[in-house]
Amino acid sequence: AISLAVDPVSGVSGFVLPGTLVDVILTRKIAGEGAAADDLRSDVILENVQVLAVDQVADEKSGEPKVARTATVAVSLRDAQRL
Repeated sequence: AISLAVDPVSGVSGFVLPGTLVDVILTRKIAGEGAAADDLRSDVILENVQVLAVDQVADEKSGEPKVARTATVAVSLRDAQRL
């Protein structure tokens, strides 16, 4: 297992829950001549990865959920090294 940082966009606003299968996508800036500062590329790193846990917590007093900042996924040793 490995934990990944997530935000409201990458964590699908709280809809990714334990047991969900997800794809892990890497988005990065394009380097080199001719590339603008805001040029990005995305690559699928892993497919159909099972989410084991998220750190989303509901506060009973406020009634507002806190969107997860970390998701833990089940991967092989080789896939963990890729991540």
